[in-house]
Amino acid sequence: MTLLSVQDLALDLPLRGGLLSALNPKSRRTLQIFADVSFTLNPGETLGLVGESGSGKTTLARALLGLTATTNGSIHFEGHPRRTTGDFAAMRRDTAMMFQDAIASLSPRMTIGALLAEPLIIHGQPAPKIKIAEMLALVGLPPDFATRYPHELSGGQARRVGVARALVLNPKLVIADEPTAGLDVSVQGEILNLMTDLKTRLNLSYLIISHNLAMVRHVSDRIAVMYLGRLVEIGPTRETFARPLHPYSQSLIASEPLPDPRKRRQDLAIKGEIPSLLNRPKACVFQGRCPHVQPICRTDPPNLREISPQRFVRCHLATPIGALA
Repeated sequence: MTLLSVQDLALDLPLRGGLLSALNPKSRRTLQIFADVSFTLNPGETLGLVGESGSGKTTLARALLGLTATTNGSIHFEGHPRRTTGDFAAMRRDTAMMFQDAIASLSPRMTIGALLAEPLIIHGQPAPKIKIAEMLALVGLPPDFATRYPHELSGGQARRVGVARALVLNPKLVIADEPTAGLDVSVQGEILNLMTDLKTRLNLSYLIISHNLAMVRHVSDRIAVMYLGRLVEIGPTRETFARPLHPYSQSLIASEPLPDPRKRRQDLAIKGEIPSLLNRPKACVFQGRCPHVQPICRTDPPNLREISPQRFVRCHLATPIGALA
C-alpha cells in the first residue's frame, strides 16, 4: 500500500489590498504558492525534494502536515483521505517534522528530556524517564543529556535531539527540512548515516527537502524537482542524475561540484533570476529561463506526464527514452 499519495495539491493565499479591495471582494487578488502537485511515497522509501529558494518546498511540507490549509487537491495517508483538522491530527501521530534550524526549533526554557516528552504528553501517552533515555540512546546521546538545555548543545547534538524528538511517537513518515544545514561536513555524514540506519531499523519513510544535491543523491531513492510551485520532474535518483529530462533539472545537476578536478561539467547555468510569484509566467513557468523555449511553451501549460517507467516530467519537449544504464 502507498504510504502517502498527493494529487493536484494547490495553495492560493489572499493578498492584502487597499480600500478598493475591501469595498469590492471580487477585486481581491490571490498569490499562488504551488499548484498541480502530485506524487506518491511508499513505505520505507526516501523521496528527495529539491529546488531553488522560494519554489514552495517548505510550504508544501507544512501543507502535508495540515499546518497550512490548501485550496485544492487531496492528501491520502495509508489510503485514508485527510480533509479535516481531526484527520490531520491523526496523521501527525504517524508523521514527524525535522526543522531546518535544529537549535531554534527547541524551546530554550525546556530541558532536552522535557522536549522529548512533550509530543508524548500532547498525544496522551506516558513519558517515563526510561523512554526518554531510550530515545537519546537511539540517536547516540548519553542519558544525562536529558537534563541539559538547548544552548548547551553543539549543532550536531541539537540535530540528534531533533531526530529523537521526531521519532519519539514511532512515526511512519519523517519530513526533514534541510537536515544537514549549518553542520560541518564530517557531522553531516554522521547525521546522514544515523538517518539511514534508523530508516532500516524502524522501516521509516523520509521526505527530505534540501538544496544539497550531493546529500539528496546519497540518501534518496527518488528525487522530485520543484520550480516556482510546480513539480517539473520526478524519478529514481540514479536515473535522474544520470540523465535529467527537464531543462531545469539539467541545470541543477550540471551545477553540482565534482570531486575530480580533471572532470568538467557542461556549462548549463540558468540564465536570469527566478520570477516573482506575483508575476508568475503563463503556461510553462520555466519559459523565461529555458534555453530551449518554443512557442508552445508560452501558450500551453505542460502537464506532469510519465515519459518512461517511473520517470515523470513537466515539459512539452521531453521525449521517451530507452533503458538507462
